[in-house]
Amino acid sequence: MSTWVLIILCGLITFLIRFAALSGIFKFNASANYIKLIQVIPIVVLTPIIFQAVFFISNNEFSIVDNSKIYAAFIAIITAIFLKNVIYTIIIGMSSFWIINEMILILLV
Repeated sequence: MSTWVLIILCGLITFLIRFAALSGIFKFNASANYIKLIQVIPIVVLTPIIFQAVFFISNNEFSIVDNSKIYAAFIAIITAIFLKNVIYTIIIGMSSFWIINEMILILLV
């Protein structure tokens, strides 16, 4: 089987599974435990992705002192806690990352 045929087939199957569940074609009454479990999934999936993106620079190097992502992530977390607004959190977090990154580059040169 060709690689492209396999990719398209996997994509089609994945789409159909998600479409069928979200489209309302099938009636599904979820229990309270199921709803609680579904609410936890984004946290469980995003935590390792964000941790890896923030703490590892390149080639699996773990750096804390000259890593501007850690400081920007801390500022974004504080912003999210106090403002409870996704747009402000993204804008302030990305702006602080840019400013801190430039400051670290200036200090290292």
